Amino acid sequence: IYLFSILMKLFLGHILKFFAIALAILLLCESMYFYSGHYQEKVHGWEVYAAIRKSKQNSNVKRLLLGDSVAMQIYPCDKEYNDMVSLACNQAITMAGYYFLLDNYIESNNNTLPENVILFINPLTLGSNMDQFAYHYFLKPFNKSEYQEKFTNYLINRISLIKYYKTATMPFFRTSNYSPEYTLPSDSYGLVSPISRDYINKIQYLCKKNGISLQLLFTPSKESNRIKIESALEDAIEQEEGIRELLEKGKNSLCFLPDNQFKDNVHFEDKYIPKDYIKL
Repeated sequence: IYLFSILMKLFLGHILKFFAIALAILLLCESMYFYSGHYQEKVHGWEVYAAIRKSKQNSNVKRLLLGDSVAMQIYPCDKEYNDMVSLACNQAITMAGYYFLLDNYIESNNNTLPENVILFINPLTLGSNMDQFAYHYFLKPFNKSEYQEKFTNYLINRISLIKYYKTATMPFFRTSNYSPEYTLPSDSYGLVSPISRDYINKIQYLCKKNGISLQLLFTPSKESNRIKIESALEDAIEQEEGIRELLEKGKNSLCFLPDNQFKDNVHFEDKYIPKDYIKL
């Protein structure tokens, strides 16, 4: 019994050492993976990280394009264009994310600012107010100190409603595709969400402050959404005083195409993705 007890202690000691070494190696690998930023090219939403990196690069172009995943289909942010930089990525980052990208770009290109910023989105993106994808696509890349000072009170309150939102800043969570399942309460609003209203105003101010023209263009929509979108946009033009002029001009870009060109409610089938839609 005594010998057996000694052998068990030795065995358990080796097991504990093995797990300690394995844990140390795992933590080291995770730290390298996290701090190198290599995970950003592997996780879902890589295009958001690509847009962030590009927003901090120096360039000299006349046009800067911000947009959602439909804009990303037409002008991917990982491609190069003549006299334009595209930061199009994903609707889930909301208008707040587009504002952060624009702010990054202006700060990084203070001496070579673009003449025109194009906000190129599906009309329904105006209603984005944080959704079930926000934990992964918004919190992981943007809930950090360099952006938090630009959070409105409404945005902070909205974030606080996301289950386990604080974990999104932790390496093991940020470098994975993990996202908790959650449903955010619906606020009552029309076509333009509170987050979109706040941050379009900020985008307008930032452009005006830096002498940059701002243009709202809508990506093509499904014909079956025509009545819904046109009616909602008319109501928004009437109600949204601060961004009324931008919406009125954006209305002229509305375009509706046959439903069979779309693979879901907003995205194109690959073979129907428009080529150079804004005619670069």
